[in-house]
Amino acid sequence: MLNIPIIEKLPIQIENRDNQNDKKLSILEKIEYRQIIKKNYWKDIDNISISINKSSINGSFSITVRNIRQAERKIFLSINNKINYQSEVMSSKIPNQITINSDKLGNTLFKDITSIAIGISIKQIDWFDIFNQVKWIKISELNIKISEPSEQKNKIFFIDDNGLVVETYSSLNFIQKLNSVQLETQKSQIKILPKIMDIGKHNVEFFDVMNLSKNSSPLINVKEIFGLDIFANNKKLNATYQKINYGDKNKIGSIVFDENSFYNPKTSQTNIGIGPNSKKGYMIPYKFKGELTPTIKLDIHSMKDIFIGFFNPIKQAYFDKYSGLINLYLSESTENFDENYQSQTKILNKYFKNIISEDLTLEDLIKLGKLSEQDE
Repeated sequence: MLNIPIIEKLPIQIENRDNQNDKKLSILEKIEYRQIIKKNYWKDIDNISISINKSSINGSFSITVRNIRQAERKIFLSINNKINYQSEVMSSKIPNQITINSDKLGNTLFKDITSIAIGISIKQIDWFDIFNQVKWIKISELNIKISEPSEQKNKIFFIDDNGLVVETYSSLNFIQKLNSVQLETQKSQIKILPKIMDIGKHNVEFFDVMNLSKNSSPLINVKEIFGLDIFANNKKLNATYQKINYGDKNKIGSIVFDENSFYNPKTSQTNIGIGPNSKKGYMIPYKFKGELTPTIKLDIHSMKDIFIGFFNPIKQAYFDKYSGLINLYLSESTENFDENYQSQTKILNKYFKNIISEDLTLEDLIKLGKLSEQDE
């Protein structure tokens, strides 16, 4: 037996580089591994590949074993010393591959793995036995220990237009040889970029997610959003991550405000829920002027409760009689209309949204007056 000792690789790296343009969060597992083989059954040319690939869709994984030269072979797997799997017999003189998905391993998520043992057995007939008994001999066992990133105190990032780069491993590939085992990794790099909010409209997208590496992106789970001027009766505000199949310049998804909101002119507040002009997205209060700090709480890969926020200045209120983007002053009179006017147009307040959002002519205002008459 040849026992290749444990090799420690790839330490955890967590960093918030405030003094540099690009902030970076590296979530890299610590990998330890060793190989035990029966030397008599290996040749110098043997080069078995074992790949572990993560899924960005649901956090699962798959294990692929390639290039076993013996004609009949089986794969044995053990996850966390609890879940065991044995493949069917592969019969071929040509090296082929077998892929085992996590649904055959108790639907285990990659973030929950602490150890993996992968054994390879070959079929051998004992020709000296009068009955030619078949034996299965384990020629190799690869033991892998995975340590996920530990909890970090600093997981709060305030970003600018340069965004936040998040780095994880998308796959691990072990190359087994006669006298060595080598680990090759593929890194996944995504960038989370803030989106400027607009006044006078429902803001749905708050962050863009870009794939910088072209490898599989990590699993993203957005929990909630903070830092908005909004009346929600202490309700947790929902935000979600929405993947897209195509995008501009490597865009793979968006983090969106997953609530309906509307502006209440009586209270000068934006409310959550169903109301007049309610739509999905966040409506900045019409009279708001100042600094908003949209901040999301999310999990990325195995790291929980990361906070990412950005400063969004609102330099000009949408609706102010002196300094707003729209200078409109409304007053309510208790006096009756002067009946001496040749013509009068009375517009109900439910149609004020048309006055604010549209460039109306006098004829348009008269039409709104007629609609108001029909509603009375």
